[in-house]
Amino acid sequence: MSDLMSLSPRTLVALSAIHVLCLALVLPMVMGRGISESARAAQKSFIAQAFSWLAVFVSGLLGQVWFDWVMSTLCMALAGVSALYLYRAVSGWLGPRPLRRPLLVLAVALPLGYALLFGNYVARVAWANGCLLLIFGVLAWACLHPQKPAGRRWRYLLSAVTIMVALAFGSRMVLVLVDSQSFDSFWSLHPVNVMALVVVSINTILQAMAVMVAWQRESAARLRALAVTDGLTNLLNRRGMEARAHTLLAFARRHRSPLVAMIIDIDYFKKVNDTHGHEVGDRALKLLARSMQERGREVDVVARLGGEEFCLLLPGADITAAQRLYERLRAVVAEASVAQLGFELNFSAGVAQYSRLDADLDGLLRRADAALYEAKNAGRGRMVASEQPSGLAPLES
Repeated sequence: MSDLMSLSPRTLVALSAIHVLCLALVLPMVMGRGISESARAAQKSFIAQAFSWLAVFVSGLLGQVWFDWVMSTLCMALAGVSALYLYRAVSGWLGPRPLRRPLLVLAVALPLGYALLFGNYVARVAWANGCLLLIFGVLAWACLHPQKPAGRRWRYLLSAVTIMVALAFGSRMVLVLVDSQSFDSFWSLHPVNVMALVVVSINTILQAMAVMVAWQRESAARLRALAVTDGLTNLLNRRGMEARAHTLLAFARRHRSPLVAMIIDIDYFKKVNDTHGHEVGDRALKLLARSMQERGREVDVVARLGGEEFCLLLPGADITAAQRLYERLRAVVAEASVAQLGFELNFSAGVAQYSRLDADLDGLLRRADAALYEAKNAGRGRMVASEQPSGLAPLES
């Protein structure tokens, strides 16, 4: 402990500035490109924090009051900016966070009050540390009660880190109010001041560790999502659909509930690409995908099987309901395609209702695909329903 107290505040500030600057440089290299807004906000938080430490380090080098005022006020402003970016990162990872407006008010009030109170040492130090106490208290609270699936360890670590930093600033605020003679400058060797700077310096590294774990979890979740998502339309791909279909089929068998599979294929899609180009073809695929999502129910499974072929799984629906959905989709896509693509986009569909003779999803999709083939042979632009196998009646609720 005595060795720790022998460290000068200027040395601690210099070390903190170096630590955070290294983190600000390393994080983009580790995270790479194509990261989320949350990860980008975390990077910006460390950049602002690094320059905040640098500003306070150089503030007293010239021995000029005006220079000290400018640099120390800049330090406060960057500390507020750093907190706002960290809050934004946590909000992206955990969902909307509480106390956003109070945090913004504190981030603005911190440098403004510091600048106005600069002539009164006790007032400005108490103000700055009091604001930082509240700011880091808000950040600690923001790590709790996530609205999105999130790991607990990194949240608890980040919350504990911000609480420790808040307490460090709180101790400095109390110190300047009760013993301003011993704590007569930022570079005071008072044990409370030294310990506070040590805590802030160490917790900066722990904060970076928590951010890295959060980013790793986010990256892993994105990779899992990419494995089951079509890159162009953002619908499920066949693998993702099969994973969801397993639950739907099990429910239909257990509760004798109806389930319909509809396979949709854009008519003359090759001609669309040849005539208008592949970019327009991609826009056509996105238009149909978006229309299927908007017109379907939340329980429906919408997927792109490949090329211009899509699939809808409609739990609790029968052939009649599927026919109504098909007609609505045709009308919506026809109108939207003329406005957005310059021509009318049409499609055909094959529908099959789940039967107890359908051993799995493949059996159901084969019947829907056969019905789609009939719709195309009949002239396209229509829906054909598959007959139930062996004359069995479909499952009904």
